Amino acid sequence: MAGQKKLKVGVVGARWLGLNCLSFLKDIKGVEITHVCFPDKKETVWWKDVVDADEVKKMSFKITPWKEWQHLEFDLVFSILHGGIFKKYHLENSRLGAINLHPAPLPQYRGCNSYAHAIMNGDKQYRVSMHYITEGIDDGPMIGQNTVPILITETGYTLYQKSQISAFSLFKKYAPKIIKAALGGNRFSANVQDESKAKYYKRDSLKNKEANLNWDKKKLYNFIRALDFPPFEPAHVILNGQKIFLTLNQR
Repeated sequence: MAGQKKLKVGVVGARWLGLNCLSFLKDIKGVEITHVCFPDKKETVWWKDVVDADEVKKMSFKITPWKEWQHLEFDLVFSILHGGIFKKYHLENSRLGAINLHPAPLPQYRGCNSYAHAIMNGDKQYRVSMHYITEGIDDGPMIGQNTVPILITETGYTLYQKSQISAFSLFKKYAPKIIKAALGGNRFSANVQDESKAKYYKRDSLKNKEANLNWDKKKLYNFIRALDFPPFEPAHVILNGQKIFLTLNQR
């Protein structure tokens, strides 16, 4: 509409997926991205597939450190693979909500390491999710999901790769609808998650990577491929005091 103010949007994110979502958002009419928060070159992160700061700079954005976001106000905030915890003041300062793109099935895989756990659990399908953020962890109302198959040859790394592509597709599907609703002063419709199916995985849930050769073949195979995620240490066994790595791929 002529004369309509643009939505003040904040974007927090990381890696290939976060950067592609940022690039997609900046081209949507009615959106003004006022602040972005991505890892700078000095930050230590668990996984890096691009140099975030360089890619953000290419899009002519400055990075606003997360510690400064408690003082900022927005109409909408999008979070994509961002490591910061949203506090009450963050949510109150986003007039029409904050939205998270979680590359895992919800509510079954809240938290971390979902790719590996889905394979270890013998899942045949994997989902990526988009939901409103609450003060809880990955428990806000669900906006939508995409599904991808988990192949018998899937590894933690290959599932990570294709889930990122699926998550970007999900974002492109719903972000314009969320923006359209927000331009009309409304939140996009979302459904409460089923808490009876909820499970949370801690960041250190893959700390023990030692396999047991007495496990049945299926469990052992799933364990090995789930932890196959270069450059991280794969599954292993201890034989004669030596650590022997178990992987599907040559390293």
